[in-house]
Amino acid sequence: MEPVIYTIEIDRDGVIRALPFKRSEMPQGAPELERVYSLAQVEKKAIQTALRLSPSLREASEGLGINLSTLWRLRRHYGLD
Repeated sequence: MEPVIYTIEIDRDGVIRALPFKRSEMPQGAPELERVYSLAQVEKKAIQTALRLSPSLREASEGLGINLSTLWRLRRHYGLD
């Protein structure tokens, strides 16, 4: 059984997807994708993307599916003020 690799994709709407594919499906010369990202790194990137693409903090929090006060707290936590 061939291992399945998951890549994380964050689209323009801030939606995070885990995309599975098999190593044999990787194009010739593709960069190695077997890097492990912590949940904190993924969370920070999702917040940065939502903040960049959303016209307001409220819309960013809605896109992320979190409360506005949670977004404020996470912004401070990650230094994204």
